[in-house]
Amino acid sequence: MEPHAPTPTRRMKTIERLARAGVAVGINASPIVPGLNDGELPELLREARDAGATFANRTMVRLPGPVKEVFAERLRLLLPLKADKIMRQIEDARGGGGRLNESRFGERMKGSGVRWRMIEDLFASAWQRCGFRPMPPPPEVSTFRRPQRVKGQLELF
Repeated sequence: MEPHAPTPTRRMKTIERLARAGVAVGINASPIVPGLNDGELPELLREARDAGATFANRTMVRLPGPVKEVFAERLRLLLPLKADKIMRQIEDARGGGGRLNESRFGERMKGSGVRWRMIEDLFASAWQRCGFRPMPPPPEVSTFRRPQRVKGQLELF
C-alpha cells in the first residue's frame, strides 16, 4: 500500500545478498495490518528464511493522528470492498473500543485482545517452524574510537 516502497521480491533478494556476504540478517514483519496481510505471515517468514534470514520480529500497524486518515483513504482507494472490514479488524486487534493506535511506550508496536493473540499465535508457530533464533544482541561498541581531529585545509599552507 505504501507508494514507492520496495517490492517483497526486492527485499528478499536484499536479504539473500546480505546473508551470502556473511551479515546476520533478520526480518521485521511490519506493519501487520489485521485483515490485510496477517494471513501472509507464514509464507513471508518461510521466504525470508529461505533467503537467509535467521531471526524475525513483528510490529502491529499504528495509526496516530493524521496517519489514520491517510491510511483509511488509501485503503478505501485500493480495496474499497474490504476497507471497512480491515479498519474494524485493526480496532479489534487494538482491544476494541474504536482504537486504531496505542501511544504508550512498550505497547505501541503490539496489539491486544483476542484478534491480536490469534496473530501472535500464527506468527509464533511460523517462527518456530522456520527455525528462527532470537534476535542477536547489538554489536559491541567498546571498539569504537572517535576520529582524531584533523587540522583544517588552511593548515596545509
